[in-house]
Amino acid sequence: DADGNVWIRTSSPAQQGQGLTFDVINRKGALIDRVRIPAGSSLAGFGPGVAYLIGAAGPPRLTKARIH
Repeated sequence: DADGNVWIRTSSPAQQGQGLTFDVINRKGALIDRVRIPAGSSLAGFGPGVAYLIGAAGPPRLTKARIH
């Protein structure tokens, strides 16, 4: 992400009905967070302190979600 962390998807395709889950790892290799993206959304990108999600239902809609 824009803060230097690595996001690793941990959920399997069979679990996607519940949304995607990511482990967030910092530069020291420590797990600092676990993030669940709502079902029907995809991770589109990052900015400083935020993740951008795009919804699959209806017309494409970009949503900004604060991360800490």
